[in-house]
Amino acid sequence: MNFPIIALIQALFHNAAHRREFPVLLIASLMLVFNNPLAAQESSASSTIEGRVLNPLTGDYLNNAVVTLEGTNREVMTDSSGAYRLSQVVPGTVTLRVFYTGLDTQRVDLDVPAGTTVTQNIEMTSRSRYGAGDDVVSLDKFVVETTREMDAADIATNEQRFAPSLKNVVAADAFGDVGEGNVGEFVKYLPGVSINYGAGDAATMVLRGLPPSFTPVTIDGVSMASAASSGTSRQFEFEQVSINNAARVEITKSQIPSLPANSIGGSLNLISKRAFDRTRPLFSYRTFLTFTDEDRSLDKTPGPGTKETRKARPGLDFSYIAPVSADFGYTVTGMYSDQYGRERFSAPTWEYLPNNGGSESNPFLRGYQLRDDPRETKRQSIGLGADWRPFKALTLTFNYRFNDYDLQTNVNRLTFNTGTKPTSFDESNTQGRTNAGSVTQSPLWTNKVGNTNFLALKGNYRAGDWKADFSLGYSKSKVNYTDLESGFFRTGSIRINTPTVGYSGISSIRPGEITVTKGAALTDWRNIDNYTVLSGESLPIQSRDEIASGELNLRREFSAGSFPFAVQVGGHYRRQVRDRAQQRFIYNYLEPVPSSRIWKRGVQDDMRCGQMAVRAGGV
Repeated sequence: MNFPIIALIQALFHNAAHRREFPVLLIASLMLVFNNPLAAQESSASSTIEGRVLNPLTGDYLNNAVVTLEGTNREVMTDSSGAYRLSQVVPGTVTLRVFYTGLDTQRVDLDVPAGTTVTQNIEMTSRSRYGAGDDVVSLDKFVVETTREMDAADIATNEQRFAPSLKNVVAADAFGDVGEGNVGEFVKYLPGVSINYGAGDAATMVLRGLPPSFTPVTIDGVSMASAASSGTSRQFEFEQVSINNAARVEITKSQIPSLPANSIGGSLNLISKRAFDRTRPLFSYRTFLTFTDEDRSLDKTPGPGTKETRKARPGLDFSYIAPVSADFGYTVTGMYSDQYGRERFSAPTWEYLPNNGGSESNPFLRGYQLRDDPRETKRQSIGLGADWRPFKALTLTFNYRFNDYDLQTNVNRLTFNTGTKPTSFDESNTQGRTNAGSVTQSPLWTNKVGNTNFLALKGNYRAGDWKADFSLGYSKSKVNYTDLESGFFRTGSIRINTPTVGYSGISSIRPGEITVTKGAALTDWRNIDNYTVLSGESLPIQSRDEIASGELNLRREFSAGSFPFAVQVGGHYRRQVRDRAQQRFIYNYLEPVPSSRIWKRGVQDDMRCGQMAVRAGGV
C-alpha cells in the first residue's frame, strides 16, 4: 500500500528539477496528507483515551509524564496542565503505563468500547516519600522541607529528561530564597552559566562563553524587552525581571528551529506559575530584612548621596495561585525589595621607574586611592495571570508583568599622589617634593530608573489528531539616567591644588598616615573646604526597547498501521525597535570655586571615602 506521506516524498524527489511544479506538488501532497482516507477509516473504528495526571499530595498536575499504551509503540506526554490524549486506540481491554521521574510508576487497566472516548485521570505519588494509602506518616520539620525540595527537583529532572534538545530545567525554589528576586543570582548556579555584575548586581548572563547579546530571555517562549543600559548591544539585563513570577527556569544550550536566530549561545526561558497546574489554591509569602555586614544598625547613618538613611531594609514577596474551577483560574504575584550595599577598597601604586625616582629593587609608594561605592537598589514587580478554557478543546492563557527599577550609585574616588622623584623615601615613609603632589576627588554619581511592561496571550487547541498553538506578545522597556535634574553632576574634577604629599607608617597595603601641606601649613585633606572645583559633567541617557511578536504552530498526527507520524507547520513574527539617546554637557569653572559651595559632605576620619555630591545649585 502506498501511503500519502510516501507519495509526497516520491513526488518531491522525482520532480525536484521542475521548479515551477514544486509548489503545486507540495500543496497537493499536503492536502492528501491532511485528508488521509486510511486514517479516516481507522478513526471510525478506533477509540480515544484522554485524561490528566496529578500528584494529589502536592496538588500539582504533572507536565511531561509519559503515558504508554502497553503492548504497542504508542506513547504520549502530558502537557503543562497534566493532560494527555491517545487516539486511534484499538477497542478492548488495554493497559496504560504512566511514568514520572521521582514518583511510582502506575499501571491502569481499561475497557475501551469501540468508537468512544474514555476519560481516565491518573494519580501518582511516591510510597517511599509520602507513605502508602491512608497510613499516617509523622514527619519532622527537616523531612517536610526535604520533601518540598525533592518535589521541585523531580519536576525539573523530568522536564530535562524528556526535553527535545540539550536543556537544563530547574524549579524556581530549588536553591532556596533569592536575594532581590534577581534571576541572575539564581541561574549562576547552573552549569555553563557565568554572570556579569554591574554596581554589585547580577546584570547579564554569559552562556557557553558567548557574549550576553547571543542569549535571549523569554517568558513562556515569548520575547521580553530589555532597554540598553550602557551600550548599544542587544544584551538582556536582569535588573527589570523577577523570578518571583516563575515556576521553573529553562536554559537551552543547543540551537533548534523554534528558537530566535540570535540564540547562538542558547536561551533562557522563564515558565510562569499557572492556575491550571494545580488542583487547589496555594498562597505563599516571604518577608525579609537585608543589610550588609558593615551596616547592621537600624539607626540612620550618612548616605547614599546627601541624605541619612537606614541601611537595614525590609522586603516582601508573595504568590497566590487560584484554580477557581476546571475551566478558569488566576494567579497574582508581587515583590518589593529595597537594598543598600557598598563596595569599599583601596589601591596603592608603587613606582619602579628609575626616571621617576624608583627602582626595581627599591620602589617607593607614589599613589594611594580610596574608593567608596555605596548603592541603593529598589525593585518592584507585579504579575497577573489567568487561565481560561472556553470549551474543551481550547485553553487560553493571559500573562501580564510589570517591573520597576530604581538605582542610585554614589561612587567617590579619593586619590593621593606624591609626584615623581620624592625628596626621601624608605620602606615605611615617602616624602614628596614641594608642591609636586596632588589630591583629587573623582565622583561618579548615577540615578538610573526604568520599568518594563510585558503582555502575552497564548492558546492551545487540541481536537482529535489536530494540535494548534499560538502566542501574541508585546513588551516595552525603558531606562533613564538622570543627574542634574536629580540634584548633582554625573562626574566632576575636584582637587587640592599643588600640595606636598607624604606617607608614613607604610605597610604592604596602605600608609598609616597621610600628610598634605600647602607651603609650610598643614592642610586637612578631610575638610571639604580645602578643595576647589574645576569642572562638572552631566550625562543624561534615555533608552527604550520594544518587541511585538506572534507565533502559530499547526500539527496533525497520523498512524499508518503501527507506524505513528506527524506533520507540523508553523510561523513566527517578531519586530523589535531599540533606541538610545545620550547627551553630554561639560561645565568648566573660569575661576576656582570653593568646594563648600558645591559639595555636601567630607571624607570620614577613618580614611574611608565620604558621601559627596556635586549639587546642581553650584552651577
